[in-house]
Amino acid sequence: MKPNAIPARPALPWMYLLLIIISLLLLYLPIFYLPTTPPPEVAIELSTDELLALEAAYEQGFDHPDPDGDDPCLRLQLLPYKKLSAWRKQFRKRGFTIQKIKDMLKSGRREILIHPEKSTRYTKIFDSKGNWIVVDFVDCIIWQVAPHNFK
Repeated sequence: MKPNAIPARPALPWMYLLLIIISLLLLYLPIFYLPTTPPPEVAIELSTDELLALEAAYEQGFDHPDPDGDDPCLRLQLLPYKKLSAWRKQFRKRGFTIQKIKDMLKSGRREILIHPEKSTRYTKIFDSKGNWIVVDFVDCIIWQVAPHNFK
């Protein structure tokens, strides 16, 4: 090197930056592969009768299995804002049927659930395995069905 020459910058800072970016990508990559849906053993195939019951519950609702209880609703309906195809998919993947919902309404453990944005009160009903549904007893609507490991 000549005495008055400016030393060439090494390419190492770019290498370190590239190494950091690759490391971060490899670190966060497994997050995209974590299961966000219930495990396949929960999934069921719905029979024709169960599909018809689901469609009827979506369109007209179904009778409350225990109308003499504390619930004010005589009929409950699946949330109409969600498409019927979405309900079918959720019922299959999450292992639910209308009969299972009726059983949960009869004998499930209940908790109050307050919507974080709307401050609306719902009822979260659990079965013996920890599966749960969210019911709005003011409007007589079932908002959600979920297996025990659903987040």
